[in-house]
Amino acid sequence: AAGGVRARRILFSRGKPSGDLLAALNALDRFERAIVECDAPRAIETHRLNCLVMLDRLTANGQSRG
Repeated sequence: AAGGVRARRILFSRGKPSGDLLAALNALDRFERAIVECDAPRAIETHRLNCLVMLDRLTANGQSRG
């Protein structure tokens, strides 16, 4: 849970939430929910990978602007 809080702080430190940011936050929420609700390991891994893809996309978009 602490990792999720840190991730949200980093994401919101970028300013006004974009569509990519909101998608990344939704992916993070689904991943955390899967862990808390003790979903099957395969489901947790799927959510984790989806979350990483969304964060990679968000990072790539931020780097192309800078």
